[in-house]
Amino acid sequence: MQYNPRWSHANVGGDVSVLPSWAEGHFSLDAMFVFDEMISFTRASWRGRFRACRAIGATLTPEETEAFDREHDALLKKIAPEQFSVLHRIDAHILRLAV
Repeated sequence: MQYNPRWSHANVGGDVSVLPSWAEGHFSLDAMFVFDEMISFTRASWRGRFRACRAIGATLTPEETEAFDREHDALLKKIAPEQFSVLHRIDAHILRLAV
């Protein structure tokens, strides 16, 4: 939040809606699934994931992204082992155009 206080998903929990709000009135739900998966990272790959995410690399300037990455690298060296896993919620929706 220090680098992108406008990030719209900063406080989103793990809840997955049955029908995303953008689909309401346009699509109906045929099927969906949700599961949790531990995904392995190195400190370098975790930094890369954040540089590429919509909260950092997709919205910040290159200079802001570099400043974030430097600070993130220093933090990870203090708090994370070289390899670690992070729980991710994975979901998919199969939608059909509403008639």
